[in-house]
Amino acid sequence: MTYLTLSVFLYCLSLLPAAFLRYYPFRVIAPPAVRRSLLYGHLVIFLAEFSVLFFCFGRGILPMQGSVFSFLFNFGYLPYEVFLIYKIHPYWFRHLFVLGLQAMYMLLCHTLTLVAIALSGHGNDLFNDSVFYFCVYIPLFLAGMPLMMALFRWLFTETQFRERPSFWKYIGPVPLLICYYQSALGFYNLSQEFHFMKSMILYIIFTRVIMILIGVFLVLSIRSGARQKQKMLQVRQKNLEMERQLEELSTYAAELRKQQQELAIIRHDSRHQLRVLGELMQADQYDEAAGQLERLLEEMEKEGEKEVQ
Repeated sequence: MTYLTLSVFLYCLSLLPAAFLRYYPFRVIAPPAVRRSLLYGHLVIFLAEFSVLFFCFGRGILPMQGSVFSFLFNFGYLPYEVFLIYKIHPYWFRHLFVLGLQAMYMLLCHTLTLVAIALSGHGNDLFNDSVFYFCVYIPLFLAGMPLMMALFRWLFTETQFRERPSFWKYIGPVPLLICYYQSALGFYNLSQEFHFMKSMILYIIFTRVIMILIGVFLVLSIRSGARQKQKMLQVRQKNLEMERQLEELSTYAAELRKQQQELAIIRHDSRHQLRVLGELMQADQYDEAAGQLERLLEEMEKEGEKEVQ
């Protein structure tokens, strides 16, 4: 009974770090109330899964074998994922992308754990020992979590969440599909003697390394695309600012031309009026010249009042 309890507990416990990794990229947009509800929800899911699996193993509905836990890994994370998507939406394809990256990391840790068991010298005895498996798998998963968290911090920012690029619907499911392909290869469905062959171990590690490299290239592609888009937005903003400045400059030039035209008219009128005044003064018509000056002053005052208004 102790072995059963410890095995089921460690299995349910092994799902919590993976659930945290799926939540971690979305923490920047999750308000405090959502964070608290996710914490309590994860605790409830943990207790519910532990109770159901303990009942199933205890009643013999599920056999206590390592292969059964490997099978359960394909479904145990689903309640956590559905609850996370329900609380933080509508970033559906980003949820799929994060789930795929987390599954890649989970599959890598699973492979390294089985390789460690195979190379321990007691593989045939420990291969189906679930407690030993989880005692290796959980520390290994936790050891690489800081690197995964740094990767998610670098890829997912608050600014990135405010944008809705269309490429997510195409690239979001890709990591998950790659993981499904890797899992469907059936390495661990072979008989146990094949698991301890050095050539098989090297081949499995090689395929997992290729899988991780694909994940890294996907992340770099998305990050590079986001930077290029940001640069394009900055260039567009600069172009709009230059267009605004050019429009203001054009308006200023048009206003300057209008003022020059008005000034030319004023100069023409002034020369005409001065010529008339000169002719009146030469003809000794001082009264008419004075009247002409008064009319000019009145016109100047009216023009001044119009400008003030």
